[in-house]
Amino acid sequence: MESAIQEDYPLAEPLVLYLHPKAPASAKAFCDFAVGPEGSAVLEKLGFVTPCVMARAEAEKRLADWKSGKGTPVKGVGCRGGRLWMNELAVEYVKSKTVVQMAYGAITEPEAVARFLAGRAELLLIEGSLHERTRSKYGERLKAMKATRHRLAKRAVAVVTHKSNPLNRLPLDKLRDIFGSKVRTWSDFGGKEDEIHLYGLDGRSPTGRVFFDKVLEARRCRQVKVKADSKAVLSAVAVDSLGIGFVDFAAIPEDARSIKSIKILDISADNADAAGDTGSQELSPLLRMLDGGTKVDLKTMLSDDYPLGEWLHLYVSPTAGATTRDFVKFILSAHCRNAFRKHGLLAPPVQKAEPTATAKDGAASP
Repeated sequence: MESAIQEDYPLAEPLVLYLHPKAPASAKAFCDFAVGPEGSAVLEKLGFVTPCVMARAEAEKRLADWKSGKGTPVKGVGCRGGRLWMNELAVEYVKSKTVVQMAYGAITEPEAVARFLAGRAELLLIEGSLHERTRSKYGERLKAMKATRHRLAKRAVAVVTHKSNPLNRLPLDKLRDIFGSKVRTWSDFGGKEDEIHLYGLDGRSPTGRVFFDKVLEARRCRQVKVKADSKAVLSAVAVDSLGIGFVDFAAIPEDARSIKSIKILDISADNADAAGDTGSQELSPLLRMLDGGTKVDLKTMLSDDYPLGEWLHLYVSPTAGATTRDFVKFILSAHCRNAFRKHGLLAPPVQKAEPTATAKDGAASP
């Protein structure tokens, strides 16, 4: 295969498709199809070696080099979950660009920041905000370093109920009351004197950790029916008209027809509308879903106004090498959205880097 795809290979003849500059949009769309993956599949059946085939062959060669240990090292440090994410992102980069070897140290936050500041790592990965102790010790040095910071991805927690529930919007303090001991029946929200059934995930899971950190400590919550994963929580709430649960937003199918029996509550950070917002009010964009195939509103979950989420921040050293900087540019592009979502993370739109403006701002979530 390698010799057959070389441009100077003598026993080959190119098939060229020309597009007239004044061609209609339909012709342009056809050309895009023809040179894309679907068109490539058709041409391959006819015996052609297409650019897509060539790209796959080159990617396989780069992966073989990566497996043998070749490649430019990219040094990173940070949270423990970051080892898996960064290694997978490095593989995606190898398949698309060039060969790198991710050298990631999963260590405690203070150790990670200290190593980053000492120049022993080009990348620093932090979940949420830096802890106060870390910020007070290293904040000024991080500011002076003038590292750039990116919002790499966000872990968002969705609160779901049965679709028959009249509740549409819920202030954060009322959600806290529901999972605590202050509110036990739906009568507080205009419903019947029926006990509220709670569903959720283990507090040791990434989603559970964010929920209990943002809402209420797990030890202070009343009995929550813990399920194995978000899919199990969705299934339980879908058949329980008295249920409410929290799930990983990234685990909710984008095809609305597969979750007809549930709806996502719009959680607000303030305590306005203490009784909640019932169906008589106009639905927010997040709630105008599950109808006609409309997709769940990702923009709402990525908003700074949505309180049940935690950003994953990536700091890039000003002395990072060209390959590392290109790697960062790649993982911030649309290429890696599926890789993030597989781990319950939502990638934001393509963004610009931002400097660590102040000691506090450089350490806390934007």
